[in-house]
Amino acid sequence: MLKPRKSLVVVLGRAALLSALVMAPAMAQDSGQAQRIDQMVAQVGWQRSLTLIADGLVAEDPGLSALDGPQRACAARVLNATLDEMMRERLAERMTVEQVQHWLDFAATPAGAAFMAAFAANMQAKLEFGDDSEAPLPAPEYRAEAEAFMSSVPFMAFINALSRQPGFNFKRTQQLHQRFQSDCGVSSPQAT
Repeated sequence: MLKPRKSLVVVLGRAALLSALVMAPAMAQDSGQAQRIDQMVAQVGWQRSLTLIADGLVAEDPGLSALDGPQRACAARVLNATLDEMMRERLAERMTVEQVQHWLDFAATPAGAAFMAAFAANMQAKLEFGDDSEAPLPAPEYRAEAEAFMSSVPFMAFINALSRQPGFNFKRTQQLHQRFQSDCGVSSPQAT
C-alpha cells in the first residue's frame, strides 16, 4: 500500500532539480516557523539528498564537470547551499505554521519516526541509485499510521511546496553565478 512512495520520491527529486535556477518568494520572517522548518527538513534527511542532487547537477553540467577537483567540489557546495535556501523558502511560504507543527507532532511519535527514517532512505536511494525498491518501509505495526500521514494535508502541502515549479527568476541565477565566482573562483560557469 505504500507504493505511492516511489512517485513521491521522484516528484521531490525532480522538484529540487527544477528549482535549482528559479527563485521562490522570500522566506517568512517568523523565526519560529524557520526553526520548525529546520526540524522538519532534518527529519527527512534532506541535507544528504541535497548533496546527491548538487553532485549530480555538477556531474551533468559540461562546464562544471570540467572544473578541477577543488573548484568542482566548491561548485557542488554552492549548489547545495542554494538548493537548501530555496527549499526552505518554498516550505516557509507554502506551508502554514499548523501544517509544519502537525508534521513535527507526527514525527515525534514512534510511527512518525519510523516513517521519517523510511522516507529519507527511500528518497536517498532513488537519488543515489535510481531505484528505491530495496529501501526500507516503516515496520508493519506503523504502516497504517504512515499511510494515513501520507494522505494528510501537511504531507500533501510538503509535496506540493516542493513540486510546483515557480517562474524562472533571472535574479536567482545571477546570485548563483556570483557565488560561483566569489566562493569558487569560477568566473563564468555554464550552470544548467
